[in-house]
Amino acid sequence: MGSCISKSNTEAPRKRPDLLNPLPGRNATFTEFPKLPTEIRCMIWEQALSYERLIPVDILSLASNFNRNGHRLRHPHPNCVTLIPQRFRLDPVFHATRESRSIVFEVHRVHLPCCYGYSNLFKDKFRQKAMIYINPELDTIEIKDTFGFVDFAHRFWFYDPRKVGLRNVAFRDFNDDEDFFAPHNEAGEARLQQVLSRIRNVMFILTVTPGTLAHRYIHRDSRGGGYTRLKDFRALPLLKYTSLGFSRQQDHRFTTDTMRQLWSGLLSPDLITLKETFSRWKRLLASLEVKTSCDYTFSYGTIAWKDDVRHTDMTRILREVEKNALRWEELCAGLKYVGEDTQQPGHATQPVVGFWVFPEEALGRLPQEDWRAIDLSVYRPQLCLSYL
Repeated sequence: MGSCISKSNTEAPRKRPDLLNPLPGRNATFTEFPKLPTEIRCMIWEQALSYERLIPVDILSLASNFNRNGHRLRHPHPNCVTLIPQRFRLDPVFHATRESRSIVFEVHRVHLPCCYGYSNLFKDKFRQKAMIYINPELDTIEIKDTFGFVDFAHRFWFYDPRKVGLRNVAFRDFNDDEDFFAPHNEAGEARLQQVLSRIRNVMFILTVTPGTLAHRYIHRDSRGGGYTRLKDFRALPLLKYTSLGFSRQQDHRFTTDTMRQLWSGLLSPDLITLKETFSRWKRLLASLEVKTSCDYTFSYGTIAWKDDVRHTDMTRILREVEKNALRWEELCAGLKYVGEDTQQPGHATQPVVGFWVFPEEALGRLPQEDWRAIDLSVYRPQLCLSYL
């Protein structure tokens, strides 16, 4: 999942993306399609399925990973179940014809048994067994908790008929323990080496709630002096997981000044932690003597106040966006601002559903100590728009 992100100070022509990002041309009809040669039809089916998805996975042990005090065990049981927090519907192509169905099974060739639902410490809601169909070359598997990661990766490889295995991974809420991935013995080390050697793309996901941003904003204002009003909070993409994937494009909704304002103290504290996370990952590869050609990126997105990324109903998303904006205004009311806020509600930045992606090189510019000096505004983020 290579990243094609341009670094430029020039302002590109503006293109206003749709908030609800409908799939283009899905309602179009082509009456002559059945008359095409089989090879051409198969190529069209494959093209229709050539999109990327971000698939969240929670890895749970078949036995409890917690002790009696409710603390997670350092080394969980090896037999794990793959838990998907929401149902990933099959592409509509699957239901078109018998021919299209066979193409779906070929393109999404890893047929991984899983359970739909979610789990917390004392209550499980994942009794619905299912199957998820994955394309290792296009889909990115997001691992929210790295416990059981090696077992999951080997299961993934087992169900891949081509034995390619896990290629694109993303990590969210990455643990800060130095030896978090450290195997317990030589056999475990060999398995971890195999898993890491297959990976080609690694992305670290940073998420932030409006409440966190408001807290940082208020704290910054309280230190005196007042600050320019953050007009473009809505510019931050709203992270949602969707079955129909996402498309990559440049984000031209705002200026370099707006990006500088977003990074200046609001988002930058997370980047210092992220840089250390990248360093730990590289040290892990070096310690295991794993040599692999990987693309490294990091992504940013906002999540709802209750961290609910599963619901992708359009009406609900619109309500969520407006609620977040109102809540932001309430939290920031009464702050001291420099200058006059001339932005009218009708001219506010159009919010979008998706996430930003930045290259690893952007972190190379970060100072080690003073995060207040961070400025990534020269890096125009790649916008991954989720289809709904």
